[in-house]
Amino acid sequence: MDKNSNAKRDIEFLEAWLPLTDLLFDRYFRTTVEGSDSIPSGPVLIVANHNGIGGLEVMLLLTLWQRYMRKKQENIFVLTHDFSLRQPVLGDFLSKLGAIKAGHENARECFKRGDSVLVYPGGDYEAFRSFRNRDRIVFNGRKGYAKLAIDNQVPILPLINIGGHEQSLILWQDKILPRLLKLDKKYRIKALPVTPFNFALLPLLAGPMFQKASILSFFASSMFPLPAKITFEFLPTIELSEAEKKGLSDQEKVDRLDEKVRTRMQIALEKGYEKRDYPILG
Repeated sequence: MDKNSNAKRDIEFLEAWLPLTDLLFDRYFRTTVEGSDSIPSGPVLIVANHNGIGGLEVMLLLTLWQRYMRKKQENIFVLTHDFSLRQPVLGDFLSKLGAIKAGHENARECFKRGDSVLVYPGGDYEAFRSFRNRDRIVFNGRKGYAKLAIDNQVPILPLINIGGHEQSLILWQDKILPRLLKLDKKYRIKALPVTPFNFALLPLLAGPMFQKASILSFFASSMFPLPAKITFEFLPTIELSEAEKKGLSDQEKVDRLDEKVRTRMQIALEKGYEKRDYPILG
């Protein structure tokens, strides 16, 4: 495992946070869970849609894990953007929760130990999509997760979050400014979520002297979440059939598995949003 991404998951630390995450889960986000009977035992690659700016859905995963997953999935590690892991306090906090630097080598080591891995293929690109696209699965052409599952011979367990994107009022997703300011090269930030609360801070990102501090302020200004009702839904595991494994080329296998996962998640996400009467209220 990457020397900068050693597994530092701390069970006692996780359990200490459960009273707070339980409160957020039950009271603030009024969370419900569907499809928990689809959770298998043994190593799996959990593929989830990414929502909102503050990353609070990752905190909700603690309660989700404790109540619905722990008996079958004791150890789950989350592939995480290295920009977050490099921050002095935040990085240590996330590592204790089970975050590891995103990469196939780190995930492979987890699978070898018999642990499971959770990944958000859409990353910040999906998390920062606009409010009007909250019912869309947006992986932005990223299929590495499918290759990861195939190479390690583990099934994919899709997990969708319905309503989670309503915690942030993202007006639009700016993909031009990160390229102009080279944020994509410096910090691997390929998109910026523009909200009513951080719009005025956009000019500060252009200043080279305090750019990192400006970026943190830009995101922090919109991190307080709205109390959107959330539903987590586990879908049945997905693998390639024996005929597909034997009859397809390596790239065709990746494309086929990716298509299966995205299609099934998109259908479920649309159905979940169709059941909601009102945004935020559910």
